[in-house]
Amino acid sequence: MAPEEMKEASGSIAQKQDLRLPPWAIEMKRKYEAGESAVFLLYGNVLDILPYRSEFVHLRDFLTRALSGGKDIVAYYNISEGITFATPQMKEDFRRFVDVTASVSGRIPGLSDPAFYGEHPELIRDPQVALPLLERLIEMRNRVFLVIDHVDKIAPNSEYSFMNMEDRRSLTTILRWAAHPQLLNRDNVVILVAKNLSDVHRELRGNPLVELVEISYPDRDERLEFIAAQAAQGVPLEMPAEKLANGTAGLNRISINSFFQQARKTGEPVSLAMVKRRKTEILTEEYGGLVEVIEPDFGLEMVGGLDMVKEDLKVVIELLREGNRTEAPMGVGLIGPPGTGKTMLAKAVAKGSDLPFLKIGDIRDKWVGESEKNADRVITLLRSLAPVVVFVDEIDQAFGSRGERGDSGVSQRIWAKFSEIQSDTSYRGKILWIWATNRPDIVDEATKRPGRLGDLKIPFFFAADNPEAVIRLSAKRNNIALKAQDLSEVLELVKGYSAAELEAVVLRSRWFARRAGRRNVTLDDLIAAAKDYIPSRNDKMIEYMELLAVLEASSMRMLPEKYKQNYDRDSIVTQAHKLRLELSSMGLL
Repeated sequence: MAPEEMKEASGSIAQKQDLRLPPWAIEMKRKYEAGESAVFLLYGNVLDILPYRSEFVHLRDFLTRALSGGKDIVAYYNISEGITFATPQMKEDFRRFVDVTASVSGRIPGLSDPAFYGEHPELIRDPQVALPLLERLIEMRNRVFLVIDHVDKIAPNSEYSFMNMEDRRSLTTILRWAAHPQLLNRDNVVILVAKNLSDVHRELRGNPLVELVEISYPDRDERLEFIAAQAAQGVPLEMPAEKLANGTAGLNRISINSFFQQARKTGEPVSLAMVKRRKTEILTEEYGGLVEVIEPDFGLEMVGGLDMVKEDLKVVIELLREGNRTEAPMGVGLIGPPGTGKTMLAKAVAKGSDLPFLKIGDIRDKWVGESEKNADRVITLLRSLAPVVVFVDEIDQAFGSRGERGDSGVSQRIWAKFSEIQSDTSYRGKILWIWATNRPDIVDEATKRPGRLGDLKIPFFFAADNPEAVIRLSAKRNNIALKAQDLSEVLELVKGYSAAELEAVVLRSRWFARRAGRRNVTLDDLIAAAKDYIPSRNDKMIEYMELLAVLEASSMRMLPEKYKQNYDRDSIVTQAHKLRLELSSMGLL
């Protein structure tokens, strides 16, 4: 950092209001100037570039230029680079400090030649030497701005029994800084930086004297500002900047900049197809199997039957498209036996809403602490992607529950993390949770209550309510031309089939056509396939799952007539309990 830039930043932290600081930086400034804290732990989007005046700079430069407040010494430390400084003058000032400290206090532990290391502080990489030396600096000098990068590598989140003595000393040193009276009294600041908060030792991230500051991913307006700045440099866009800002939700500025770099190299404009393809690649590389980005192929118009269900889901789609946050549900539950079209409905809602559609994968990991870290990463992604539709299949197995035992509390901690965001009403209309299960009885009651994920719970039943519509739309989706043939003979053969079984019959009809040497499927092929197909199902299990769906339904309108006419909850509970005992005795539950 040039001396004139340091002079420009003089005064208290971020004194000049024309810097247009992001919210997290404004909050840091307020708490520091109020004397609430002098130690801050920054996490989240720490590897991104940030706006400063007319440029975009990395976090270290941003902290120095915008927040250091013209401190006398601005120092940085990590175990790779050692101790470095913002200017040569500050390095020289530190060298004199080391010389004086050595002459007054004697030899500094770990430094065989204080004068040499004073001239080359970047060689002081060992935290057992660097941290005590930096501690002396903030004890004896005024106006020190210290940034510790990759603090998770110095104080990793580990059990004490697995930490060696050196790691314990490093952790204790940093913890001592948080309670050190000289920090605030001498106008000193310590900023700790880690990408994942869960990678930092729990005593450090849970210390009330250490202020946690999340650097979030850029929101739509911030992305639009960055895109406009890049486009102003002559990179053509194939779409309006506003549409590109919407399409890049969940990405940071560095990722967005890669689109412009590619356009500069190829000479082609930034296109929506390029953005979608590259965005999927980026999220897949970053999050692996934790999430799956899905591009739905069709909306509700390609879903056969379920007319009453589609009516309610059309309302949900309309609310999302309007951005009507107050009326939108927090969550939509799809409850019923397998093969009834729950996943298809979730995709259709996402397609109709024109929002990103994310499916949460397996976040559990065999390594200690990794499951919780995965949960934090997914939650951070969801916040940055909002508005977004999130699909959780088999929710009874996805997050664990409050009372789950046998895994050292991992399931309970994961459940608690997701429960917090699922109950946060500030995300109503911004994150729509669609969840599916055939076993709602083992889903935590708090998860499926209204106000969390149970605003709308839709029951699904095994037999398709309109099998002809399912067959015709399934044929259309799979490019099979049935034209206007009379399907009455087929319908007679597939009574009681689920939507998945009906689609299986439609797809099997192709095999019969090919055996006959034809590409086009005829009505005879479909009839032959219906006669040939043997469904595999457990009727007692299906009946049990349907009873559970009836008990969980949030709307009487969606129940079959046999339940509507004489709805007796106690009787349904008794039937479900009896079936549960039978299935348990068979080893199926």
